[in-house]
Amino acid sequence: AVEREREAASLRMREQSERFDQQLQAQRVRMAEDTVQERERLESAHRLERQRVEDMYGMQVKDDSRKLADVQRDWSDKEEDLRRRHATELARVREQSDIERDQWQKAMSEKTEKERTTTLASMQKKLEKQRDE
Repeated sequence: AVEREREAASLRMREQSERFDQQLQAQRVRMAEDTVQERERLESAHRLERQRVEDMYGMQVKDDSRKLADVQRDWSDKEEDLRRRHATELARVREQSDIERDQWQKAMSEKTEKERTTTLASMQKKLEKQRDE
């Protein structure tokens, strides 16, 4: 009877040990599966985050390029406006200079003509005076 009890207890212990080993093996499989799933989840999250960062970087590059193009266009517009204003001012100054030169030449011609007329009249009077003497 004691021997049967020992055998029964030994059998129960073996069965319990086998169940424990099976549970342990099932737990290992579950943990391995969970680890694989967690790893896949983390890798997927990493890929999504990397794609998000790359998309943000791409958008930033596009935005910076657009801003640079806007600044270059504004600069070009301002430069063209400055050239136009400079050309207009230069034309105005040249025109004013031409007007002043023409006025000066006219005044000099009138002065020269007046001096010539005065000198001729004076010489004619001298000559007439010399002739009459």
